[in-house]
Amino acid sequence: MGRRHEIAEVKQLLSASRAVTLTGVGGVGKTRLALRVGLEVRRAFRDGVWLVELAALQCPELLAEVVAEVLEIRDLRSAAPLAALTEQLRGKQPLVILDNCEHLVGDCAVLAETLLRASGELRILATSREPMGIGGEHVVPVPPLTLPELRAPGPSLEALAQGEAVRLRALSARQVLDRLEDRFRLLRCGSKTVLPRHQTLRALIDWSYALCSDKEWLLWERVSVFAGGLDLEAAEAVCSGDGIARQDVVELVIGLVEKSVLVREDHRGGVRYRMLETLREYGRERLVASGREEVLRRRHAGYYRELAERARAQVFGAAQVGWFTRLQVEHANLRAALDTCFAVRSEPGAGLSLATDLLYHWITSYYLGEGRNWVERGLAGGAGPREARARALWAGGWLTIIQGDVTAATGMTREACRWGERLGDASVLGYGALCSGMIAMFGGRVGEAVECYEEALARHRGTGDPAGLPLALVRLSPAHSFAGESGRAVAAGEEALAVSDAVGEGWHRAYAMMALGV
Repeated sequence: MGRRHEIAEVKQLLSASRAVTLTGVGGVGKTRLALRVGLEVRRAFRDGVWLVELAALQCPELLAEVVAEVLEIRDLRSAAPLAALTEQLRGKQPLVILDNCEHLVGDCAVLAETLLRASGELRILATSREPMGIGGEHVVPVPPLTLPELRAPGPSLEALAQGEAVRLRALSARQVLDRLEDRFRLLRCGSKTVLPRHQTLRALIDWSYALCSDKEWLLWERVSVFAGGLDLEAAEAVCSGDGIARQDVVELVIGLVEKSVLVREDHRGGVRYRMLETLREYGRERLVASGREEVLRRRHAGYYRELAERARAQVFGAAQVGWFTRLQVEHANLRAALDTCFAVRSEPGAGLSLATDLLYHWITSYYLGEGRNWVERGLAGGAGPREARARALWAGGWLTIIQGDVTAATGMTREACRWGERLGDASVLGYGALCSGMIAMFGGRVGEAVECYEEALARHRGTGDPAGLPLALVRLSPAHSFAGESGRAVAAGEEALAVSDAVGEGWHRAYAMMALGV
């Protein structure tokens, strides 16, 4: 492996300075270098080394929340996420790697300066195509890997193998040469000179593009709308049509994998495919030039809206954990879909509905602040069906309760209840009562909490809501216990356990076990 000099330099700089930025052209190896440094210095940081991948983030307003998610900080109670993140990191000693900052360089600079001022032991290692431009920043240009000095008549293969650029991780230079022989013979046809397509990274990608079939070109362009990867189902749903038959997608995906345009990755939920960011940017440029970008973005958003709806419908049952895992893997795509939904004016309320459907995703992952941000953004827009707004209000209330922001939670919950009364919507009233009970319990008003939970339980029994019933029971059980009513507490906990066991559900069951334990 190469980069020994750069690794040593960056390690030395991190020991003496608090902000180091690795700069260089796309594809030169900045991320790999940062990861290698992080691995080698991890014992020097008592609060860990954390990688914040920013390539797929297009919304600067979410930057602080994304960093908090990666650092597993859930308690962002403030309406100003950066201020809350700063407070949480005060006195800590982590190394935060901000990877691919160039499209958010100004926002990253503000975040870095704010965090560094607040925490004297925190260090930041950034990768970007340009410096952040903050005080005390040390910039390390990352050059291409080195070759031995080239002199006529030229070095031997053995001499070349001593250069960092030729020292490969898995193959010897001779093995690489043997495998490239046929390709270069093809490329030399009609020319005795060095080919222009070997001279720049873009020309090399142009050449890879030219080796694809017409349908593979189309798929490459369309896959570029995905963020963070995709599976075959998503490729078939979003990328088929207009020149690509659905049944042909699998063969085209295989073709792009064989051409190293897509990379196959095995996940617990199945096989996924991702595209290197440089190749994704190239595909996006081609898609924009074709005039089809907006169509594909809408198709992408529609697919993930449907996915979120399916997840919400199956949140209570044996498939629950599988859905939680799938949404976690798809987080970057869900964020991209939300961006699109809020940008498209022809479907008012689409973003608000999607953000609300993802409630359990926000809660079961480190995305409380981001989920609240999306819900509040949708509510502030004022558009969409009244039923969607009412549901979003109690969902937003629940998120803010978990964050401990009782003032905001109270306001949203009360408004949700008002909408529930206007609409005659028993489900909204049930969840409004549930949130009201949590607020009362938070304030130590146990009797009021019991009344609210009993109302929520009655309404959810009436509507047959499979998730609302155990949610009310697992909160009613410890509330009865705090009120000194142990018999009622045990009865509520055991019913919650029975309801969960009947469908093989795990998350609510765990809360029921906790309640019974109390």
